[in-house]
Amino acid sequence: MKKFIQKYFTLLLLMNFIFVFNSSFSNNNNIITVAQGSKPKSLDPHTFNEFPTLGITEHIFNTLVTLDDNGTPIPELAENFTYLSPTEILFTIRNNVKFHNGDTLTTDDVIFSLERMMEKPGSRVILKDIKSVSKTADNKVLITLHEPSAPFLANLTLPIAAIMNKNYVTAGNNVALHPIGTGPYMVTNWGDGDKIVMSSFKDYFKGAPKNNGLIFKIITENTSRLAALETGEVDIIYAISPIDFQIVEK
Repeated sequence: MKKFIQKYFTLLLLMNFIFVFNSSFSNNNNIITVAQGSKPKSLDPHTFNEFPTLGITEHIFNTLVTLDDNGTPIPELAENFTYLSPTEILFTIRNNVKFHNGDTLTTDDVIFSLERMMEKPGSRVILKDIKSVSKTADNKVLITLHEPSAPFLANLTLPIAAIMNKNYVTAGNNVALHPIGTGPYMVTNWGDGDKIVMSSFKDYFKGAPKNNGLIFKIITENTSRLAALETGEVDIIYAISPIDFQIVEK
Protein backbone atom coordinates (compact mmCIF):
# COMPACT_ATOMS: atom_id res chain seq x y z
CA MET A 1 0.00 0.00 0.00
CA LYS A 2 2.91 2.38 0.71
CA LYS A 3 3.88 2.65 -2.97
CA PHE A 4 0.32 3.50 -3.97
CA ILE A 5 -0.01 6.11 -1.23
CA GLN A 6 3.15 7.75 -2.60
CA LYS A 7 1.72 7.78 -6.12
CA TYR A 8 -1.60 9.03 -4.80
CA PHE A 9 0.14 11.86 -3.01
CA THR A 10 1.84 12.99 -6.22
CA LEU A 11 -1.48 12.91 -8.07
CA LEU A 12 -3.32 14.69 -5.28
CA LEU A 13 -0.78 17.49 -5.13
CA LEU A 14 -1.21 18.05 -8.84
CA MET A 15 -4.97 18.21 -8.42
CA ASN A 16 -4.95 20.36 -5.25
CA PHE A 17 -6.23 17.58 -2.99
CA ILE A 18 -5.01 16.57 0.45
CA PHE A 19 -5.43 13.19 2.09
CA VAL A 20 -5.00 12.00 5.66
CA PHE A 21 -4.60 8.47 6.90
CA ASN A 22 -5.06 6.85 10.29
CA SER A 23 -1.84 5.05 11.22
CA SER A 24 -3.72 2.37 13.18
CA PHE A 25 -5.97 0.74 10.62
CA SER A 26 -9.30 -0.16 12.19
CA ASN A 27 -10.56 -3.11 10.21
CA ASN A 28 -9.86 -6.53 11.70
CA ASN A 29 -10.34 -8.15 8.28
CA ASN A 30 -7.16 -6.46 7.04
CA ILE A 31 -9.16 -4.35 4.61
CA ILE A 32 -8.29 -0.67 4.18
CA THR A 33 -11.26 1.70 3.98
CA VAL A 34 -10.93 4.97 2.06
CA ALA A 35 -13.45 7.85 2.05
CA GLN A 36 -13.73 10.37 -0.76
CA GLY A 37 -16.18 13.16 -1.43
CA SER A 38 -17.99 12.09 -4.60
CA LYS A 39 -18.87 9.07 -6.69
CA PRO A 40 -16.76 8.15 -9.72
CA LYS A 41 -18.58 8.80 -12.96
CA SER A 42 -17.14 5.58 -14.32
CA LEU A 43 -14.42 3.03 -13.61
CA ASP A 44 -13.14 3.39 -17.16
CA PRO A 45 -9.91 5.41 -16.73
CA HIS A 46 -9.82 6.56 -20.35
CA THR A 47 -13.21 8.25 -20.15
CA PHE A 48 -13.05 10.76 -17.30
CA ASN A 49 -10.01 12.76 -16.26
CA GLU A 50 -11.20 13.51 -12.71
CA PHE A 51 -10.02 12.38 -9.29
CA PRO A 52 -13.07 10.40 -8.05
CA THR A 53 -12.49 8.03 -10.99
CA LEU A 54 -8.69 7.96 -11.21
CA GLY A 55 -8.23 7.73 -7.45
CA ILE A 56 -9.95 4.34 -7.63
CA THR A 57 -8.79 3.01 -11.01
CA GLU A 58 -5.17 3.65 -9.91
CA HIS A 59 -5.52 0.45 -7.90
CA ILE A 60 -7.17 -1.59 -10.68
CA PHE A 61 -4.86 -0.89 -13.61
CA ASN A 62 -1.17 -0.38 -14.37
CA THR A 63 0.61 1.87 -16.85
CA LEU A 64 3.57 1.25 -19.15
CA VAL A 65 5.78 3.36 -16.91
CA THR A 66 5.50 4.67 -13.36
CA LEU A 67 7.37 7.16 -11.16
CA ASP A 68 10.10 6.28 -8.69
CA ASP A 69 10.41 8.05 -5.34
CA ASN A 70 12.29 10.90 -7.03
CA GLY A 71 9.60 11.47 -9.65
CA THR A 72 11.60 9.86 -12.48
CA PRO A 73 9.71 7.64 -14.99
CA ILE A 74 10.72 3.98 -14.69
CA PRO A 75 9.34 0.80 -16.33
CA GLU A 76 6.14 -0.77 -14.97
CA LEU A 77 4.24 -2.95 -17.47
CA ALA A 78 7.18 -2.26 -19.74
CA GLU A 79 10.23 -4.25 -18.73
CA ASN A 80 12.37 -1.48 -20.19
CA PHE A 81 12.24 1.33 -22.73
CA THR A 82 14.84 2.79 -25.07
CA TYR A 83 14.96 5.99 -27.11
CA LEU A 84 15.96 4.97 -30.64
CA SER A 85 15.84 8.63 -31.63
CA PRO A 86 14.38 11.81 -30.07
CA THR A 87 10.99 10.82 -31.52
CA GLU A 88 11.09 7.00 -31.28
CA ILE A 89 10.69 5.05 -28.03
CA LEU A 90 10.87 1.26 -28.02
CA PHE A 91 9.08 -0.49 -25.14
CA THR A 92 9.74 -4.11 -24.19
CA ILE A 93 6.62 -5.55 -22.53
CA ARG A 94 6.94 -7.74 -19.42
CA ASN A 95 6.27 -11.46 -19.71
CA ASN A 96 3.67 -13.34 -17.66
CA VAL A 97 1.71 -10.33 -16.44
CA LYS A 98 -1.86 -11.45 -15.71
CA PHE A 99 -5.14 -9.62 -16.00
CA HIS A 100 -7.75 -10.20 -13.31
CA ASN A 101 -9.61 -12.65 -15.59
CA GLY A 102 -6.48 -14.78 -16.10
CA ASP A 103 -5.52 -13.46 -19.56
CA THR A 104 -1.84 -12.70 -20.15
CA LEU A 105 -0.78 -9.17 -21.12
CA THR A 106 0.38 -8.87 -24.75
CA THR A 107 1.61 -6.15 -27.07
CA ASP A 108 -1.84 -6.20 -28.66
CA ASP A 109 -3.32 -5.04 -25.34
CA VAL A 110 -0.79 -2.22 -25.16
CA ILE A 111 -1.39 -1.01 -28.73
CA PHE A 112 -5.16 -1.31 -28.33
CA SER A 113 -5.06 0.71 -25.10
CA LEU A 114 -2.92 3.49 -26.55
CA GLU A 115 -5.10 3.77 -29.64
CA ARG A 116 -8.23 3.76 -27.48
CA MET A 117 -6.78 6.55 -25.32
CA MET A 118 -6.19 8.66 -28.43
CA GLU A 119 -9.89 8.36 -29.28
CA LYS A 120 -11.32 9.19 -25.85
CA PRO A 121 -11.83 12.86 -24.89
CA GLY A 122 -10.69 12.25 -21.31
CA SER A 123 -7.30 10.78 -22.22
CA ARG A 124 -6.33 11.90 -25.71
CA VAL A 125 -4.88 15.20 -24.47
CA ILE A 126 -1.94 13.40 -22.81
CA LEU A 127 -1.13 11.44 -25.99
CA LYS A 128 -1.38 14.24 -28.53
CA ASP A 129 2.35 13.86 -29.25
CA ILE A 130 1.94 10.34 -30.66
CA LYS A 131 2.26 9.97 -34.42
CA SER A 132 2.00 6.17 -34.57
CA VAL A 133 2.13 3.00 -32.48
CA SER A 134 3.39 -0.28 -33.94
CA LYS A 135 4.47 -3.78 -32.96
CA THR A 136 8.04 -4.57 -33.91
CA ALA A 137 8.35 -8.00 -32.22
CA ASP A 138 6.24 -10.30 -30.06
CA ASN A 139 7.08 -8.30 -26.95
CA LYS A 140 8.06 -4.89 -28.35
CA VAL A 141 6.01 -1.76 -29.09
CA LEU A 142 7.41 1.27 -30.91
CA ILE A 143 5.86 4.68 -30.20
CA THR A 144 6.74 7.37 -32.74
CA LEU A 145 6.15 11.02 -31.81
CA HIS A 146 5.43 13.98 -34.07
CA GLU A 147 8.30 15.82 -32.42
CA PRO A 148 10.48 15.44 -29.30
CA SER A 149 8.42 15.80 -26.12
CA ALA A 150 9.96 16.20 -22.67
CA PRO A 151 6.76 15.43 -20.70
CA PHE A 152 5.66 12.43 -22.77
CA LEU A 153 7.00 9.66 -20.51
CA ALA A 154 5.62 11.44 -17.44
CA ASN A 155 2.21 11.57 -19.14
CA LEU A 156 2.32 7.79 -19.55
CA THR A 157 2.62 7.39 -15.76
CA LEU A 158 -0.75 9.02 -15.09
CA PRO A 159 -3.62 6.69 -14.08
CA ILE A 160 -5.55 7.85 -17.13
CA ALA A 161 -2.93 6.04 -19.28
CA ALA A 162 -4.03 2.63 -17.97
CA ILE A 163 -3.43 -0.48 -20.06
CA MET A 164 -6.59 -2.54 -20.70
CA ASN A 165 -7.45 -6.05 -21.83
CA LYS A 166 -8.24 -5.83 -25.55
CA ASN A 167 -10.31 -9.02 -25.73
CA TYR A 168 -12.35 -8.10 -22.67
CA VAL A 169 -13.17 -4.60 -23.95
CA THR A 170 -13.87 -5.55 -27.57
CA ALA A 171 -16.16 -8.37 -26.44
CA GLY A 172 -18.56 -5.67 -25.29
CA ASN A 173 -18.03 -5.90 -21.53
CA ASN A 174 -19.03 -2.84 -19.55
CA VAL A 175 -15.65 -1.51 -18.43
CA ALA A 176 -17.30 1.45 -16.72
CA LEU A 177 -18.95 -0.88 -14.18
CA HIS A 178 -16.84 -4.04 -14.36
CA PRO A 179 -13.21 -3.11 -15.11
CA ILE A 180 -10.54 -5.76 -15.64
CA GLY A 181 -6.92 -4.68 -15.18
CA THR A 182 -3.51 -5.98 -14.15
CA GLY A 183 -3.44 -4.00 -10.89
CA PRO A 184 -3.21 -5.19 -7.28
CA TYR A 185 -6.96 -5.01 -6.59
CA MET A 186 -10.08 -6.33 -8.35
CA VAL A 187 -13.55 -4.79 -8.14
CA THR A 188 -15.96 -7.26 -6.54
CA ASN A 189 -18.93 -4.97 -5.87
CA TRP A 190 -19.87 -1.46 -6.89
CA GLY A 191 -23.60 -1.39 -6.24
CA ASP A 192 -24.93 2.16 -6.61
CA GLY A 193 -21.47 3.67 -6.29
CA ASP A 194 -21.65 4.73 -2.65
CA LYS A 195 -19.43 1.81 -1.67
CA ILE A 196 -16.91 0.17 -3.98
CA VAL A 197 -15.43 -3.10 -2.72
CA MET A 198 -12.16 -4.54 -4.04
CA SER A 199 -10.33 -7.75 -3.22
CA SER A 200 -6.58 -8.31 -3.45
CA PHE A 201 -5.30 -9.83 -6.70
CA LYS A 202 -3.13 -12.76 -5.65
CA ASP A 203 -1.47 -13.06 -9.08
CA TYR A 204 -0.34 -9.42 -9.19
CA PHE A 205 2.98 -9.32 -11.04
CA LYS A 206 4.65 -7.22 -8.35
CA GLY A 207 3.49 -9.58 -5.62
CA ALA A 208 0.14 -10.01 -3.90
CA PRO A 209 -0.89 -7.10 -1.64
CA LYS A 210 -0.31 -7.67 2.06
CA ASN A 211 -3.88 -6.66 2.88
CA ASN A 212 -7.09 -8.43 1.83
CA GLY A 213 -8.66 -5.57 -0.05
CA LEU A 214 -9.86 -1.99 -0.26
CA ILE A 215 -13.24 -0.36 0.32
CA PHE A 216 -13.99 3.09 -1.09
CA LYS A 217 -16.83 4.89 0.67
CA ILE A 218 -18.44 8.03 -0.68
CA ILE A 219 -18.97 10.55 2.12
CA THR A 220 -19.90 13.88 0.59
CA GLU A 221 -19.64 16.16 3.62
CA ASN A 222 -16.15 17.25 4.69
CA THR A 223 -17.04 17.15 8.38
CA SER A 224 -18.56 13.69 8.05
CA ARG A 225 -15.40 12.34 6.39
CA LEU A 226 -13.29 13.79 9.17
CA ALA A 227 -15.59 12.31 11.81
CA ALA A 228 -15.38 8.91 10.11
CA LEU A 229 -11.58 9.07 10.34
CA GLU A 230 -11.66 10.12 14.00
CA THR A 231 -14.03 7.30 14.97
CA GLY A 232 -12.10 4.67 13.00
CA GLU A 233 -14.92 4.04 10.52
CA VAL A 234 -12.43 4.72 7.71
CA ASP A 235 -8.62 4.60 7.50
CA ILE A 236 -7.90 7.21 4.81
CA ILE A 237 -9.80 10.34 3.75
CA TYR A 238 -9.38 12.70 0.80
CA ALA A 239 -10.09 16.41 0.31
CA ILE A 240 -9.67 17.92 3.77
CA SER A 241 -11.31 21.33 4.23
CA PRO A 242 -8.74 24.03 5.13
CA ILE A 243 -10.67 24.91 8.27
CA ASP A 244 -10.15 21.34 9.51
CA PHE A 245 -6.35 21.34 9.23
CA GLN A 246 -5.82 22.16 12.90
CA ILE A 247 -8.17 19.36 13.97
CA VAL A 248 -6.25 16.90 11.81
CA GLU A 249 -2.90 18.05 13.17
CA LYS A 250 -4.09 17.46 16.75
